[in-house]
Order: sequence, then C-alpha cells, then structure tokens
Amino acid sequence: MSNKKVTTKAKEPIKLRTKKLANGNQSLYLDFYKEGQRQYEFLKLYLVPEKTPLDKTANTQTLGLANAVKAQKIVELQNSAHGFSVKNGRSKMNVLDYITDIADKKRIKAGGGKRTTAMVYLALAKQIEAYSGLKTTFKQIDKKYCEGFIEYLKTAKNKNTRLVLSENTAFGYMKKFESILNTAISDEVTNINPFKQIKPENKPKKRKTEIVYLTIDDVQKLENTESLLPYVDRYVC
Repeated sequence: MSNKKVTTKAKEPIKLRTKKLANGNQSLYLDFYKEGQRQYEFLKLYLVPEKTPLDKTANTQTLGLANAVKAQKIVELQNSAHGFSVKNGRSKMNVLDYITDIADKKRIKAGGGKRTTAMVYLALAKQIEAYSGLKTTFKQIDKKYCEGFIEYLKTAKNKNTRLVLSENTAFGYMKKFESILNTAISDEVTNINPFKQIKPENKPKKRKTEIVYLTIDDVQKLENTESLLPYVDRYVC
C-alpha cells in the first residue's frame, strides 16, 4: 500500500477574474461570497493586448496590484467572519487574548522564563480581568471605559501581595494599556486609543522616588526573610 501523502489546494475565498471590453482591454474584478451572497468588485484596473514588451510589463504590474488588492480583501473578509472587523471603530476581539498573545511573543523573544516584560503584560491582563471580566472586547474600550479603569487602579491591589498599588505601578499599568491600544491600531484591531481623549490631569502620575541603598545588614535580613512572592528570593543579591 502506498503511503504517499495527498495534498489538496485550499479553495480561495476570492477569485480574480477578467471581463473583455469592446476596445479589446480586459477589466479586472473580484468574485466572492459575503454573508452567503455572491458579490463582484470591479477594480478599475485593465489589461491591454500585449503588442509590445512595454504592454507585457504594464500588464505584469497591473496584475501585481490587483493581487495585492485581492489579498487585502481576503483579510477583510476573514476578519469580518470572526468578528474582528473595525469598520465601526472597534472589533469584537477579546482584549485578554490579544494581550496574552503579545506576552507570549515577548517571552519567546527574551528566551523564555519569567524575568521578561511578558510578566508585566500578564499582570495588566489580570487587572483588566478584575475590572471588566474575562470576556472584555475591544468594542467595549471607549473613553468611559478607560476613565473607569483609571479610577479602578486607585484602589486596585497587587494580585500577589494583596497590597494597594502604588501610584507608579498604577501609572505603569495605564501606560502599558495605552501602548497595547496603539499596537492594536497598527494591527487594525481597533482604530482609536481612548486614553488620548483623557486630559493629562485626570491620569495617574509618575512620582519621583528616592533611591535608598541597602546596607550589608539590610541584605542579610532580606536573605533570612520569607518573601510574599515565590520567585523574588532568587533575585535578591
């Protein structure tokens, strides 16, 4: 019996087709189904009869452009099918899933482990979960949501120590959330960052902290003290 693997070509959701015109040119258009309805989108791009090398070059460039438009349209259709369309401003993509995906990429880039910026993203995700739940989507993220999150941070607690967040930690979470929304705009998951609509005086402030150096006695006391965080002991000294 043959064990030869049979591969099948995936069916394209959009086909690039041509329509012959009276002047001999061919009009390029897209043929696809959306919500069960067959649709056509004419690209206003045309192939000309190839009478010279220049005609052939022009047609190659036109086809390249048409295929680029087709590829973009495929992405739009797939996003729409999964509720990720941003035509109305914000998609239905889960915020926590999006942040976790970023954290995973950061961890891999840093070579794995917990001592990476990935931990900051995951800590933020926990705070967002506590504020608005596991099913939070980008569609919910508007100015009112962000103002509420800032208010929440004023009394939020560290998930490990159970202590109220410091002003600088609250500031850090807000800035990280802002950064994530900027990334989401680049990824076309949303088209707004509501934090930019909030006045600076209404946002958490970063406080200047005084640097205090530990003495040898202080370090020895730390070594003999059980930490509230399981992995902190490894980083002392």
